[in-house]
Amino acid sequence: MIICPSCKQENADDYIYCLFCGTELKGVHPAEVAVPLTNIKKRPAPAAPSVPPQPAPVVPGGSWDQAIPGSVQQFSQPAAMVTEPPAPAFVSEPPVSAPPSPAPQPYELTPRLQPAAAPVSQPPFATAPAAEKHCPKCANVIPANFMFCGHCGFRFAETAAPEAARGKTIFMHAPVVEAPPKPIVRLVVVNPDGSDGATFTLSAREMMLGRSKGLMLFPDDKFISPLHARFTLDEGSVLRVIDEKSLNGVYVRIKAERPLAAGDLIRLGRQLLRFDAAAAIEEIQQVRSQGDDSIVLGSPVTGYWGRLVQVLEGARIGDVHLLVEHEITVGREKGEIVFPMDGFMSAQHAKVIFRNGGCFIKDLGSANKTYVRIRDSETLAVGDVLLIGNKLIKIDIR
Repeated sequence: MIICPSCKQENADDYIYCLFCGTELKGVHPAEVAVPLTNIKKRPAPAAPSVPPQPAPVVPGGSWDQAIPGSVQQFSQPAAMVTEPPAPAFVSEPPVSAPPSPAPQPYELTPRLQPAAAPVSQPPFATAPAAEKHCPKCANVIPANFMFCGHCGFRFAETAAPEAARGKTIFMHAPVVEAPPKPIVRLVVVNPDGSDGATFTLSAREMMLGRSKGLMLFPDDKFISPLHARFTLDEGSVLRVIDEKSLNGVYVRIKAERPLAAGDLIRLGRQLLRFDAAAAIEEIQQVRSQGDDSIVLGSPVTGYWGRLVQVLEGARIGDVHLLVEHEITVGREKGEIVFPMDGFMSAQHAKVIFRNGGCFIKDLGSANKTYVRIRDSETLAVGDVLLIGNKLIKIDIR
């Protein structure tokens, strides 16, 4: 046995090249312990024709002899002295019948009268003999799965391996459902000239905005509360802004007609207007003397469905405009309600609509747009613009 100096594998004494790595074994002395030649297959010599064994003759009187012809010993006794075949002294019980061997084993003694064991059929799942191949260089016979010839070191190509030796198992697995990528949410502050200013990326599930608390800080804006709003991104990648009960609230730019409810606040240019439905208009409390059944005097206005109340700085009430027509236009120059001194308001800025018992507001393509204060929270999408204090914040989602 020769130990390969490269891969430390065992090779036969007559190998010139390592059967495993192809290293030349010239000059390497065999190991002291010899091993049988198992890493190469010799072509077997032609087998001699097998002669079926002849049945042993029956000796009268119960005599018995060796069952296999050509045995070393034979035993016999006269019929008068033997009444039944004695068992051999070294056999404690009849031998167990086994599958027939390729060649008869010498010196095995069997009672002559014992019936021959039935041949054992080969199981259907018996392993087939290993395939062989010839080395194209030296014509030696080697196992088909070997990559090197042990005599000449010839290396076989990988495609030379028989098809049966290749793996045919198909890996089966459950389909992998890839999770959609998490959107990248950016909050971009719009400068007064319309250009992009500071950008904040929503890297976590939520981010706070305020004058002194949170990651989005605006310490120079006195209209922003210390903790003003919170942005959240839920598991479904839905972005929301939540008003943290701030004093001046969060306003969202309207894109189309938006329903109005009693008490909604609207920002048009520099104006802050409150919408009151007709049912929400308060009454003036007057003191009646006992027995006075007169009607309260007032302006003869009927058929109004709401009003717009101007909110001045310091939360004081300014102008009040009753909404009588079904469509009321608000602007700097044209419309039923005008604010000629507000340079941030377009000539025709927005329209307030009463239709089918509902109230709506619609922007008329103004330069500075129309904003409505949200109630508690609002779902946001890409392109939405918020007005928080005096800061415009644009939503960018990628």
